[in-house]
Amino acid sequence: MAHQTVSLDEANARLPLLRPLVASAMKIHAQLRPLVARLEQLDIDVDRRLLNGKMPDDADRSARFAIGRVQGLYAALRDLLAEIEDLGAELKDLETGLVDFRSYLDGREEVYLCWRMGEPTIGHYHGLAAGYAGRRPVTGLEFSAEPSSAGRRHA
Repeated sequence: MAHQTVSLDEANARLPLLRPLVASAMKIHAQLRPLVARLEQLDIDVDRRLLNGKMPDDADRSARFAIGRVQGLYAALRDLLAEIEDLGAELKDLETGLVDFRSYLDGREEVYLCWRMGEPTIGHYHGLAAGYAGRRPVTGLEFSAEPSSAGRRHA
């Protein structure tokens, strides 16, 4: 699947829509963690089947309630992640609200524009493999949604 790429201005313009989605995802994640831990203490395997609606046959009433809550929260989180992706963003860390947008630096190199919850605008970028630790300031650089004709690689 091709990833959506955006300019720095486009990414910053999406932040007002992105902030409440990321805040909600972070809140749901914080609610999910102790519920999943509780289920694991009850020797209930929290796997893809369970998250997508399968109820274990041997779960007691208390476990069934917790499983139902986990399933509902997971479905809500999955919907939020789809909305975040529709904005061209990739949520990288649910605990810190770390989000990346793909862009082209100087029309040549595909990079991530990097934003974290609490930051007023996108002020950093990093290479696709560099990660958060490789963040560098965007100041004075050009970020575009498309590669420039001079920067395109020919096969």
